[in-house]
Amino acid sequence: MAHKPEIARYYAHGRRYELQEILDLLRGIGAEPPPIDHGILRRAAERAGGIVDTLNQLDPHYVFAMNLRPEGRVHVSVIPRYPGAESDSPWLSPRFEFSDTPAGDDARRTLRDSVRFGTRGVIAAEHIPEMTLNVPAGLGAPLEGYDMVLGTPAPTIVEEVNVALVAMDSTGGAVARLPLIADDASRGTSGVEISLSDKSASVTAPVRLDATELTFNLNWQYSQPDTFSPLDLLSAVKFAAAIEGGADVAVIFNGETLGPQNPGTVRFGEPGDAARYAFLLEHLVNVQTKTGHFFDVSTLLTLDEASEIVVSSRLLDGETVQATWERMELHITPDGREAVAAALSATSPTHNAQVGAHMSLVIQGRTIPIGDVTRILESARVLSWEAADDGSPPGTTVLCLVPADRNTVTVFLDTECT
Repeated sequence: MAHKPEIARYYAHGRRYELQEILDLLRGIGAEPPPIDHGILRRAAERAGGIVDTLNQLDPHYVFAMNLRPEGRVHVSVIPRYPGAESDSPWLSPRFEFSDTPAGDDARRTLRDSVRFGTRGVIAAEHIPEMTLNVPAGLGAPLEGYDMVLGTPAPTIVEEVNVALVAMDSTGGAVARLPLIADDASRGTSGVEISLSDKSASVTAPVRLDATELTFNLNWQYSQPDTFSPLDLLSAVKFAAAIEGGADVAVIFNGETLGPQNPGTVRFGEPGDAARYAFLLEHLVNVQTKTGHFFDVSTLLTLDEASEIVVSSRLLDGETVQATWERMELHITPDGREAVAAALSATSPTHNAQVGAHMSLVIQGRTIPIGDVTRILESARVLSWEAADDGSPPGTTVLCLVPADRNTVTVFLDTECT
């Protein structure tokens, strides 16, 4: 204490100083200028040095330096006395008052969480009757009518966190795994809070680690994004489907497994919605992967688009698909008309037909080429055969076929042509 008088002055005698005292010290630089002789520089330096020494006895967190400019200005620098001094010296000294009302309870909870875990929050001015701004060297002032924003970010924690949610069945086997990314963290007196989300940002999971009570608390929530990458969203939906199906949840935190624990009843929407949605996304991801056409989609997929996605995915996997049909129009060129007419000249009005054509899938205005497919119509009849009027080459006719006895069609991808 004897060697560091600034500590005794600051803490034992109060940490607020009169501004007048500081100003008097600074004015002393120019008071009673020494006589102009050969010793003026030495005496001026001694006087300025003495004033700086006095300033540096004011605050244990900061030291001060002066630079006297030729134009007569004095530049004062405020320098942290040691690494971390900015954190040790409180810039604000507030006094809080919380009423026994819902708003007061919320404010009290916000302050408690911010102190204990560094979480962000705002205390409204109505709960802060007094607040003082503590600028170094006593240049502070009282503040009135201000809200107070709280939070203690801890960005280094983000780089050290590796978390995944695991859905586990009754035998303890993992049926789905959802990696989470830490994008924000805060630290307080009791522990840390970390904001986690999956790659699609559809699953958010704030986690709180309380070092004083040795507890780990994580709450995850699924929220359907308006626009998403099917590949990024698939893992989140499959995890939600597993939980909806009754799986337990375990947390893998930096290699350590915590749990599993029963999450209770989890509803994605209507019962089975998560599983149906995961099924559709799997096929959509398969289509995008097999064709190389990756793009984001919105939640406004129509039933027809969903059906075509599943069919296209199965065809790309080499499956033969049984489907139904209602109407088919074939454009017949003049060169092919004679052969087609001969094939349809049989006395029976019912025919089976094999049609080859290029297939494309249209999703929300985007066209994805699937490849050349063959369609076998088991039972068809001619509805009409008329001249084309849609700008086709001269002599082109349009043959319209509709189902006869059965409306089934067999479709497969012609891999040789593709």
